[in-house]
Amino acid sequence: AWAIFAAMMTTVAAQMRFHPGGASVPWSVPQLAPRTSHEFQDMLTRASGANASLLEYTHPAVSPIAGDVTRHWGPYHNCEIKNDCFCFHVRGDMSSSKNPTGWQTCAKQQKVLSNCDPTKKNCKCFSGPACMFSDMRPTKILTAITAARLAGVDHIIEEGRFGGLSAFMYALHGFHVTSVEFLPLDGPTVALQQMSPDVRLVDGDGRVLVPALVRNMTDQQARRTMVIFDGEKRLDAYPTFEKIRDRVGVVIFDDTNLKNKNLFTKTLERDNHIFVNTWDAPLRKFIAKEKPALALLGPLNMGTQARWWGGVNNL
Repeated sequence: AWAIFAAMMTTVAAQMRFHPGGASVPWSVPQLAPRTSHEFQDMLTRASGANASLLEYTHPAVSPIAGDVTRHWGPYHNCEIKNDCFCFHVRGDMSSSKNPTGWQTCAKQQKVLSNCDPTKKNCKCFSGPACMFSDMRPTKILTAITAARLAGVDHIIEEGRFGGLSAFMYALHGFHVTSVEFLPLDGPTVALQQMSPDVRLVDGDGRVLVPALVRNMTDQQARRTMVIFDGEKRLDAYPTFEKIRDRVGVVIFDDTNLKNKNLFTKTLERDNHIFVNTWDAPLRKFIAKEKPALALLGPLNMGTQARWWGGVNNL
C-alpha cells in the first residue's frame, strides 16, 4: 500500500543548524543539533507526540469532524469538485470549462511548456474563485511543524504552492511563510490573500528564487528558515538544495518514495546528511491515528471514477 500511496511521503533532512538562543515565536525552543539520523528520528517522534494542541489540529480524535481548516486539518476549503480537469498542471484554474485555454501554459515534471495535449481533460480536481486544497496528509503537517519548532525556525519557504492550503496551515501555526509557485492557480492565490494576507506569494522558477531568497538573508534569518521542496522533486531539487544547505536550519523533500526512492536516500547517506523519513517505523503511529481526519476525503471518491489530479483523494 505504501508504494501505491507513495506520493504522501516526506524526507526531513536536518542541517547542523539547530542553534540555541531562541526565536521570535514563543513556542519555539531550539534544540542542539542531532548527531545521528537515529537521534533526529527519536527527537522528532517524541516532540511530535508531546504537543497536544498541535495534535488536536492535525489528528482530531473524533469523527465526524467539521472540515473547518482554521480548527483542524482538512484537504480542501471552499472548493467545488470538477470532472473536466486538465490532467497536468496549468496556470489559472484546472477546470477546462473555466479555463479552456489552460493547456497552452502547462507543466510536466517541473518544466513549463507552451503546449500540452488539450484532449487530456478528463481528470477530477478542485476549482473555485477562492478555493484552497492540499495533498499533505496530517502526519506530514505535524512533522514539518514539529521539526521547524525544534530547530527554532520562524520562517518557512515552500517551493511549490499548488493548492495553497499547506502554506495557510503553516501561517496559521505562527510561521512567516514565503510561498513560491511557477504556475499559480487563481483560487489558492485569492484564498491566501483573503484568509492569510501575511503569506508572501512569489511566482516564478524556484530554482532561481529559493537561492536568491536565502542569499538575501542574514545568517540569523537563514538559520531560522526551513525550506520545503514540493515543486522540484527529489534529485531534481538537489542542485537547489546544495546552494542553500550550509545556511538554512531544516530542509524537507516531499514525495521521496516515488521515483528513485533508494537512489535519493542513498544520496543523502553518501553526503552524510542527518535525516528522517515519515515512513520510518516510529512515525507510523501518527499515520495510524489519521482516520477521523481522512474521513473528510469521502466525498472525493463519490460519483465518477475519473482520476484525481495529484491524488488528493487517496492520501
